[in-house]
Amino acid sequence: MRSKLNRELMQTILDSFVTLTDIRAAFISEDKEWVNGRQKPICPFCSMIKGLPALSNICRSSDDMAFRQARITRNLVFYRCPTGLWEAVTPIYTHDILVGYLMIGQVRKAESNESMDALWSDIEARLSENRLDSEQKAQIKNAWTELPIISEDKLQAAVKMLQIMTQALLTVEVIQWHDADAITKTREFLESHYHHPVTLQQIAAHAELNPTYLSNLYHAGTGVTISETLNRLRLDHAARLLETGRLTVKQVAHACGFSDQNYFSRFFRKHWGVSPQAFRKQCRQSETGQKT
Repeated sequence: MRSKLNRELMQTILDSFVTLTDIRAAFISEDKEWVNGRQKPICPFCSMIKGLPALSNICRSSDDMAFRQARITRNLVFYRCPTGLWEAVTPIYTHDILVGYLMIGQVRKAESNESMDALWSDIEARLSENRLDSEQKAQIKNAWTELPIISEDKLQAAVKMLQIMTQALLTVEVIQWHDADAITKTREFLESHYHHPVTLQQIAAHAELNPTYLSNLYHAGTGVTISETLNRLRLDHAARLLETGRLTVKQVAHACGFSDQNYFSRFFRKHWGVSPQAFRKQCRQSETGQKT
């Protein structure tokens, strides 16, 4: 199965959220497809910050950590970025597969003047590491002061709405599922290419899916990983060649997609319990016994 986004309906839902709250909202699919509410992209302040190497890496790490936590816990993550702005991200799972995220932010929460001054002082200190002139600093400060200031109650209500939206999206079939025979295509590709070195990217390209998405889908649908299936095909074929053919162990290894004979022998022993040479000997002894 493969997810298919009803982009028009998703756009309508996100537009409504932004209109009501004046808080940016977006959907990000596992294939990195973005839908922004009211076509409201990243705020000017964040655009400027992400253009500064010293701050861009810190911001990116903060977002990556939030997305990773959301993916692992399968719950909403409400967090404050390094420049003091509040954001929230929640994962969307269906059929036990991650299909994307809903995200809101970036906003300033209403605080005392002292807290605001302290927050700006911290941002200004970070900006000093980038050797900006006074005009550039003034532009960044103006963009920061123009960010929407949201009360604590309104911010918490927006987060609650985000959680409700997550459940509603699947109910109204914003994210639909259709059978793309991805598992079948993957299996067919492995069966016809196991004797060559193959990568997950090549397999995913054949199935027309994102590599990470395909891995999750295949495992959920079959109970085994793609690499486990590939290794099983290679080892089964190696056993047949050792049993019936006259190829050397090195030739068998190459015929089954292994470029290194020693690695193949260790891998074969781990799976079958004996070395390739011992396996062949056992097969010949068994064949001789049957004939007598």
